[in-house]
Amino acid sequence: MITIDLRAIKAAAFAMSTEDTRYYLKGVCVDIDRAHGAVAVATDSNRLIACLAAEASAIPADMPARAIIIPADTVKRIKLAKRVFDATLRDNGDGTWTILYGDDIHTFRPVDGAFPAWRRVLPSHREPSARAHFNPDYLADFKAAGAVYVKGTHPAVVEHGDDPAWVLFRDDIPAVGVVMPMRRHAAERMDVPSWAARA
Repeated sequence: MITIDLRAIKAAAFAMSTEDTRYYLKGVCVDIDRAHGAVAVATDSNRLIACLAAEASAIPADMPARAIIIPADTVKRIKLAKRVFDATLRDNGDGTWTILYGDDIHTFRPVDGAFPAWRRVLPSHREPSARAHFNPDYLADFKAAGAVYVKGTHPAVVEHGDDPAWVLFRDDIPAVGVVMPMRRHAAERMDVPSWAARA
C-alpha cells in the first residue's frame, strides 16, 4: 500500500493509447521501485508522459518493484477534487487493486500485459539542436497535462531533429514528456520568406 498523487495519473492519461490492438497501452502504468519512486506513465508510441506519483522515500521497504497498468476506464472515473490529490493504492492480494481517496473507491484488475520499458526511449540530449515538426494536437495534450498541476502552464519542447524530443514543464511540476517528430516533414527545410524580412 502506498500513497500516490492522483494528478500524476490524470496528467499521464493524456498520452494513453486508444487502439484495441495495443491493449497494454490503454491505461496508465504505475511503475514502482525503491530507486525512483512511483512513476505514472502512459504512451501511445507517438508521445509519452511520465509523472512522479510518489517519492522513492514513500515506497515501503517490503514492496517489490512492479508495474501496474490501471485500465483506461478506471483512470477516466477518477475525478480530482479541489486540494485533495493524495490517494491510497492498495494491492488486495486477489489480483485486484484499489484506489481510495476521499469517499471514492475504485477497484480494478490491472491490464494483463507488459508495459514497454519506457525509460529506454527517453531522449539522451539536453539542449535543442536541429529543427523538427510536431503534431499540434499532441502539443495541446501536453499543455492540458501540465494544467492538471498548474493552470496556464506552457510546456517547452527540446527538439533534436528526427529524434524523440523532451517536453519539459515548470520546475514545480514533477513530470516530463517525450514526443516523436512528424517524420514526413523532416526533410523539409523551411525558411522565413524574403517578403517577411525585418524592415
